Amino acid sequence: MPPGAPTLKRLYQAKTLHLVVDDGGSGVDSSALNNVDTRALGVLGMLEMAADMDATFEIVALSPRCTRIKHVVPYGSQAR
Repeated sequence: MPPGAPTLKRLYQAKTLHLVVDDGGSGVDSSALNNVDTRALGVLGMLEMAADMDATFEIVALSPRCTRIKHVVPYGSQAR
């Protein structure tokens, strides 16, 4: 896969769907993720939507490049 190409991985486990997206870009500074006004990035809305679904949403800075988004969503009888 060429550098910079985004990837999407899906993993179905017992009653949960795991989505992992790597953007293949230049990445973000992990300290910036903790200090930035998340409302400006739309991250707050994504976190709120995940919470409404009893899901998790996480943004991870990978070294030396790339940003990863991990989203774990319940489905079936566990879903709201």
